[in-house]
Amino acid sequence: MLTLTLIFSWPKVWNEDKDQFANSVHITSSGVVGGGNVWNDTLFSVRMTKWTKSGALLWNLRIKYNYDTWIYGISSYLDTIYAVGFTSDTTLTDYGTIWKISPNGTLLNTKIINFPSSYLRDIHIDSLGNIFIAGYFWDNRYKAIFSKYDRDLNEVWTVIDSSNYHNYGMSIRTYKDGSVYFLKEGWDSAITPNWKWYLSKLNGWTVQINPSTVDNQGFKN
Repeated sequence: MLTLTLIFSWPKVWNEDKDQFANSVHITSSGVVGGGNVWNDTLFSVRMTKWTKSGALLWNLRIKYNYDTWIYGISSYLDTIYAVGFTSDTTLTDYGTIWKISPNGTLLNTKIINFPSSYLRDIHIDSLGNIFIAGYFWDNRYKAIFSKYDRDLNEVWTVIDSSNYHNYGMSIRTYKDGSVYFLKEGWDSAITPNWKWYLSKLNGWTVQINPSTVDNQGFKN
């Protein structure tokens, strides 16, 4: 039996305000980007840091508004960083958000999607720089949302999945032939009180994974 021992070569601890919550890590050609959330007893903000692969800090960026902001996923294209999460507005309504960040850690653009009570959970960028996101929003029930954007954060297309009573878009990936695959959590009270997860191909097929009597909530990419 093979036993592996994890040895940290350069553990980095970010200590800021009261509480920190880690959410995502992404490796680029020039370093490692980490993203999480900071709580200061009033609101959540986003903190992103980039390190060399030997552990030297390259930059840190705090994204802070007057209301809660949360990060879920990070990706990159040619060392430009893209991240997804949500931002609250003055009515305390959450909106799914995409951030574009320069290679030196400057916030270049912010895209807030036009779906109230929305949350973007995953981001994937293909070899051409096309950006794909997965999430969900509230419209009397939760509906999954899967979208494609260009590098300037202009929307190309959006698919909404409301096939179950509640639908949570959790992950999205592409293949080199252009195929797009979605993963969601679904719950349908008319069928069963349990959660299921579903894998779909855009303009193709959907398969319900492990259709048993046990809950499958929480499956991620």
